[in-house]
Amino acid sequence: MSRTMDNQGRNFWACPLEFRGHGWMEWDDYTPTPNGREKSGVVDKLRALESSLDVIEKELYLCKIELERVTKENNNLKETLKNESMQRRCLTKCLKSIFVSLVL
Repeated sequence: MSRTMDNQGRNFWACPLEFRGHGWMEWDDYTPTPNGREKSGVVDKLRALESSLDVIEKELYLCKIELERVTKENNNLKETLKNESMQRRCLTKCLKSIFVSLVL
């Protein structure tokens, strides 16, 4: 973010154009005070917000990785169950054949 001055000499914080529309808060509006300067603590609040956004972005990335891992594991389990079910059916058919041949 950058500190900018409007045509009347008032200060405000502006979000860089490349971040607009990408989940960043825009600070186009200046925060007027009686002496025409931004309120104290605005810079600290902006830095804290930026830091919080970084933490959230990292957490979302880790969640995405975990979701991909769990999805892959789930797909592997589905495949394993499918294979086991096929094996069970084959074994059942074999046992029926053996039983029928023993009875006859």
